[in-house]
This record gives sequence, C-alpha cells and structure tokens, in this order.
Amino acid sequence: ALWGLAFKPETDDMREAPALVLIDKLIEAGASVKVYDPIAMDECRRRIGDKVVYATDMYDAVLDADALLLVTEWKEFRMPSWGVLKKTMRQAVVVDGRNIYEKPELQELEIVYDCIGTKDLNGNYYTYGGDEIDRKGKIYPYGLERRPNNEFEIEPIN
Repeated sequence: ALWGLAFKPETDDMREAPALVLIDKLIEAGASVKVYDPIAMDECRRRIGDKVVYATDMYDAVLDADALLLVTEWKEFRMPSWGVLKKTMRQAVVVDGRNIYEKPELQELEIVYDCIGTKDLNGNYYTYGGDEIDRKGKIYPYGLERRPNNEFEIEPIN
C-alpha cells in the first residue's frame, strides 16, 4: 500500500513525484500496488492508468497489504489508527518516507517500522526525496535551512 501520490501535500501535482518511481519499482519487483491520496488520485490515473489499484480511503489502501509506504505527509496520515492497520494488514510493516511517526510507539504495537534518513535494517544510511546530502556527508533535511543548528552529520552515503 502506498499513502500519498503528489510530490507534496495540498496539491495534485505529480511532476517528479517519488510515488511514480516507487510504483514502477514495486511493479517491476512483482508487487501489486494499492494507492491512496486525498487529492491526486485522478492525476495519478491520468498519468499511469490502471497499473495500480485505487483505494477509496487510507484504510482501504492497507487492507490485506504486506507493507505500507508513506510517501506524502498529508495531515490525515499523521495519526492513523494503528490498531486498525495492524488488524487489516496481512503483515504490519510501515516504511515512513517522511519521518512523521514515532518508532517506539509502533514497536510497542509490534509493527515493523523503518524510516528514511536513518540507518536501515542493515545499518546503512539512506535518505529520501527532498533531503540533500553534501559532499562531506552532511544531511540537510527537507524544509530546513542550512544553518549549523539545523544540520547533523552522518557517514557519507555511497
């Protein structure tokens, strides 16, 4: 399941939207993909047709899903009912592409959780979309200005 299709909340603009790349990669890997976005569903249908299943709401998207990928941080995605997700998903796996969820909360509920911009399950660093990495391996999270109090260092990403 994929929540969020537009490149940012409050729009249906999908130009260079990460969701389009993710959809292609998932389909190439043999996955069936069910998507939901509060506004960009029609735009997605116009762009890619019926390559994916279009859900009626965020909970319909996760019904029998093996994993949930949060791609766009719409307000309605900020506080989902984790109990509903855990009961309706085939496997309770959440990949948070915008770092809006609290890992301890999901771990307590026995939901497998991973997020972008931190170490992955193998201990490697990775980043996402609007995050920028300079040549010295410094990450500038999306939406933050490049000031010393807003930056943090990580190992360079190869």
